[in-house]
Amino acid sequence: MATYQYTPLDTATGEIRILELHPGEYADAVQISIIKTPFAVPPPRTQVDQRRLARIQQTLPPHWHVHESIDGRLLFRDTRKHLTSWTPPDTKGSSIDCSSAEHPTALCRPSYEALSYVWGTDKAEMPVQVVPSSFWDDASIITHIHEHFFLLVRQNLYDALKHLRKQDVSRFLWIDAISISYADFEPPPCVDQTDLSERNQQVRRMGDIYKYASRVIVWLGLASPGSRTGMALMRYLGDQIVFTKTGRVLAAPDCDVPDLWTSRDAREIEGSPGIWHTVYQLLRRSWFDRLWILQEIQLANSSALIQCGHDTISWIQLRSAIRTCAHMRFPEGIPISLHKLAFKRAKLTHDATELGPLRLLEVALSADCEDMRDKLYALLGLFPECFSRRIQPRYDQPALQVHRDAVRTYIDCTGSLDILMLGGPSWTPNWSEARESLNGDGLFSSGQSEANICSAKPDELMATGIIYDTIESVAGPLSNSDDKDIVDLVSAVWLKNASSSDRYPTGETLAEACAWPLNFGRLQDRWSEDPLITTVAEASRTFQHFGHGHSLEPDPDAPLLRATVVEGAFIFRTSKKYFGFCCHQTMPGDKVSVLLGSSCPVILRDRDDGRHLFIGSAYVHGIMDGEALLGSLSGHTVIVDHDRNGDVVQVFVNTTTNTQTWHDPRLGPLSADWEHIMTNDRLRPENTVRAFKNKNNGRILFSDPRLLPPALANRGVSLQQLSLV
Repeated sequence: MATYQYTPLDTATGEIRILELHPGEYADAVQISIIKTPFAVPPPRTQVDQRRLARIQQTLPPHWHVHESIDGRLLFRDTRKHLTSWTPPDTKGSSIDCSSAEHPTALCRPSYEALSYVWGTDKAEMPVQVVPSSFWDDASIITHIHEHFFLLVRQNLYDALKHLRKQDVSRFLWIDAISISYADFEPPPCVDQTDLSERNQQVRRMGDIYKYASRVIVWLGLASPGSRTGMALMRYLGDQIVFTKTGRVLAAPDCDVPDLWTSRDAREIEGSPGIWHTVYQLLRRSWFDRLWILQEIQLANSSALIQCGHDTISWIQLRSAIRTCAHMRFPEGIPISLHKLAFKRAKLTHDATELGPLRLLEVALSADCEDMRDKLYALLGLFPECFSRRIQPRYDQPALQVHRDAVRTYIDCTGSLDILMLGGPSWTPNWSEARESLNGDGLFSSGQSEANICSAKPDELMATGIIYDTIESVAGPLSNSDDKDIVDLVSAVWLKNASSSDRYPTGETLAEACAWPLNFGRLQDRWSEDPLITTVAEASRTFQHFGHGHSLEPDPDAPLLRATVVEGAFIFRTSKKYFGFCCHQTMPGDKVSVLLGSSCPVILRDRDDGRHLFIGSAYVHGIMDGEALLGSLSGHTVIVDHDRNGDVVQVFVNTTTNTQTWHDPRLGPLSADWEHIMTNDRLRPENTVRAFKNKNNGRILFSDPRLLPPALANRGVSLQQLSLV
């Protein structure tokens, strides 16, 4: 038999290749057909009314409440009996639609399942026979029929085909290694290695291919000792708890351990402690580390299935089980690595809309791929449409150019510089390796401003901002393995030569000032909605006794410092006596800058040519709420709240009257030319957000016009055009 040769896809009809996996016994030779068929995205189904839950709630008895699970199902809870149900209570004849808003399947014949798997490091190849298809019975729609050929596939795909094959009927699958031409990889099976244009076009459509598949099948690999036990335990855990879209955690209907989430005690699960090692081994499988799986499983419908050997678990069960493991207290003898691994895997279980493009990119940086351009392209199906439509896959361009163009595109789409948090040193992104980065949620160092950038050279980014301070002393890197090491570094930098009577520039005690950066500003005094995080008083306990003639020791009753610090970060003190940290190594003489459109300050290093090397984003306590641009918040404090879309917003609290407002009291009233409006969000147009409209020309701003460069200049702010490299 001859080796199979590709023929081009018809782009006019949107063709894709579907594999027909012919039936057979496990020991039989694997036979497939490759079918080219037109593919079309179905018309969108009417969106579920966002007010549906409120209307349903009005029909329920007083002690019943309705919730929506993270997979879109309606869950009903009897608060009196503390019971839950997937079916509504008797509502005296009124009908409740409990259906979820699933995407319809693609308009193509045959319908198909999409396979999510890893190619694997084992490059051994196994032969698969390519035979004529049994599907087409209408000669007029046959686009291509094959004689008998063979192809070679990698071992992991071969194992998957043997396990997925049915005994009596064909199974139709979309498999990337067979369905797309990859030009720059070592040849995978049955792929035309020279067709870059097809690869660009098909990669662009992969999101739709998984989104509209009848089902996504995840292949974790062959069974191994303990894998059946691990799969069974995860199925059991997944049936105990329901996570809702509003962040509630409820007992699942008919669960065996209704108080599992409140106790979070793994000992409530029957079995020896050793069963948790099987979960650890399961979550270590290479599928979880593959970059493309983030898009593939995020876009899957609720029927997605995970298979290990012959054992299966639904994605609904697995995502719930992983989230549960991430917050469990395990018995002694179970390594902390299980908790850390579960916490890492839990990032995969959050909806893409919940994560947002920056957090998606952050997850992608720690994932495995062979082509660094895919750090971006593998997420196209998950990015907001206004961003993704401006990114066209170009496998003929170097990764550096692809990533650099993406940074500029993101800034242009959003008005935010926060994508720079994922880089450093240098603003030009190096997304080839994972690194710790800051999260700008709840931080507003430049207020509600918008980036003002231009670029004269490929490696240069001109940004508007100010140089606010200079770094005076540095220590690090921080380790999250020993609290004593952290305390020693703090003593050597932040508290060196200080006395207990000294005050921080904000007026706080130095002990309180230490607590904020070590917790990245996430303390209950600011995040009042989160009862699980610590307070300033608790977090500062370790540092309250400095300056009394003895070295500081971690307070055994204080929260663990190593649980909150950023691993590998460097702490610093500035010439104005501010405390801060940066994820990248900084040095004395580096500048603390606040750029318009950035949630966090940035560290810059002067160069001889007048330009500035971008070192990285930083947390600097005391200038995280616009103080560097607008001055201190006299008579006000800031807390963090969420708007009706779930987005983090800055709330100003009057310390005298305790009244709250979203309007920054330092800015004064809007000019007569501008007005407040509600309009569609530019990233998520289904949401309405606060914005500003110019009455004269109709211009709409998602940033505050009082923070535009001319307005800031009128306030006496000395803005600069800073050339970043």
